[in-house]
Amino acid sequence: MLTMLWAAKGGTGTTFVSCALALAHRHTTLIVDLDGDVPDALGLPPNDRPGAHDWLRSDAPPEHLPDLLVSATDDLVVMPAHASDTERSTEAIAPQRWAALADWCSEWHARGERSVVVDAGTGSPPESLVDVADRALLVTRRCYLALSAAHRFTGNATGIVLIDEDGRTLPSRGVTDAVGAPIAATVRYDRAAYQALDAGLLHTPLPRAVRRHLAPLVA
Repeated sequence: MLTMLWAAKGGTGTTFVSCALALAHRHTTLIVDLDGDVPDALGLPPNDRPGAHDWLRSDAPPEHLPDLLVSATDDLVVMPAHASDTERSTEAIAPQRWAALADWCSEWHARGERSVVVDAGTGSPPESLVDVADRALLVTRRCYLALSAAHRFTGNATGIVLIDEDGRTLPSRGVTDAVGAPIAATVRYDRAAYQALDAGLLHTPLPRAVRRHLAPLVA
């Protein structure tokens, strides 16, 4: 299963959902981090290997992509983003480089029982990766501002991961109508889980409630 995740508004919880979903899988899973927060969320130490954005801006062949991978747990590997914040704009990357990365991800997950989760961060996701994804999920809250922003980015969404918080009154029907896709999973806001994420401890272990909420997405 290859799952693409992104949000229309920053701070929505895309990295949280991406890491939690990858940890919830019961087989080897790769997280491709295009936003830069996954290593910190998983408590990984800094390393001097190139990242996805370094490769995308180079002319290195796809055969070099395995050299970018970092083990997070026995069943979870990460392709970090790495390039500096000023260089991380996806608009500057040639379409053929996105296509090459997409093909490699598709081939990687086709080798045995494997999954790929792509944390595409905020804004319109790379079309080449959306095209090879089994599902393209918009992460959003019951937030008018987030859904207003979503109108610009949701054309390829096949589903929604809804972050459910107390005090949000927008009905689910309003969310699905705004996005034009069904709700694939509803993740109840869990303060302890987000604190674990901030501390780089989400994987020790993944909270049971979060695992239960993501069960509809687990391959």
